[in-house]
Amino acid sequence: MVVSGYFGFDNIGDEAIIYSMLTLWRKLFPKGEFIVLSSNPARTKNLYQIKAANRWRFKEVKRAISASDLLVSGGGSLLQDVTGLKSLLYYLGVIWLAKYLKKPVFFYAQGVGPVQSITGRYLLRRVVNQVDLITVRDEESAQALKEMGVNRPAIYVTADPVFGLTDEVLNEELNLTLVKELLDKYHLDQSRPTVGFCLRLWPDLKEAQERIFIQAGEILRREGWQVIFLPFHYPADLGLSQRLARAFTPPAAIIEERLTVPQLLAIMTRLKLVVGMRLHALILAAVLGVPFVGIAYDPKITRFLNHFNLTPAGTTKDLTFEGLWKMIKDILTEPAAFQQKIALALPVLQQKARESAHMMEYIISQKILDKNN
Repeated sequence: MVVSGYFGFDNIGDEAIIYSMLTLWRKLFPKGEFIVLSSNPARTKNLYQIKAANRWRFKEVKRAISASDLLVSGGGSLLQDVTGLKSLLYYLGVIWLAKYLKKPVFFYAQGVGPVQSITGRYLLRRVVNQVDLITVRDEESAQALKEMGVNRPAIYVTADPVFGLTDEVLNEELNLTLVKELLDKYHLDQSRPTVGFCLRLWPDLKEAQERIFIQAGEILRREGWQVIFLPFHYPADLGLSQRLARAFTPPAAIIEERLTVPQLLAIMTRLKLVVGMRLHALILAAVLGVPFVGIAYDPKITRFLNHFNLTPAGTTKDLTFEGLWKMIKDILTEPAAFQQKIALALPVLQQKARESAHMMEYIISQKILDKNN
């Protein structure tokens, strides 16, 4: 099967998605062959020991889909035009090509929207109504598809693939030697609590608001905490993280290299708090049992927090120090209450994440049945 998503761009959140999917699929489909459409196929092959095709070369994409039994579109926020109409057109184009080649298409726990342009909404409706089965990661995504006129394939609400990382998988991957090497490399003292800031540039995030993170971090430092910046999209998040880390006295720690998913997990397991704009920083924190505070730059952050009956500390438009610090203090004052909210919702999301793979298994079995007939 061919997998289409935002892979090979050094965005660790999307790499966590393909990592999570492949981990589960290899157990469910031990004889399956997977081809990932990647912006950096050589790196993707090396990281995951898998076949990869260059997503920008039409002939490679067509050849891969032609030889496959199924196109898997997702996970991630592929169908949106906030970052530009071209991105939406690309993913719709891959889906259209698969249907033109008479291949079944399965949406894997996608996050949908916002799609604001008239052209984008029209094309999405025309193309997605040809998909064979759809799973989305939240109710809002399902509603967005319905509002845009998608009514032919069944739509099921599951959960982001990264929720499928079970304790068993995490225990297998978290090599203690690797953990120690990374902690030593970034001068993190295991005896002191550490907060990780996972931020990104965004037009609404002004310099005055950026300083709010410094202010909160400096107060935590005075209370004995360590501060580290974790850029999730390399190098897109690096400049902001460097600028903020260097504004601390002395400068805060910062990850200034591309991390693999296991390396990221190794660092995040040692955090006691995550302050994040990046969705998958928050998801990984939840999976690893690390308390988190979310800042909403996009509706998907609020959707995620809704799963746990939580709200953002603020948006990129209205974030204040008082709002952020109150959220942090509430967690530090009553950590058991916060953990209880996570514990209530997490098992359900973990199960739903696995449901996407089981539905994909159904599509594959139907394809085999059709061939035999």
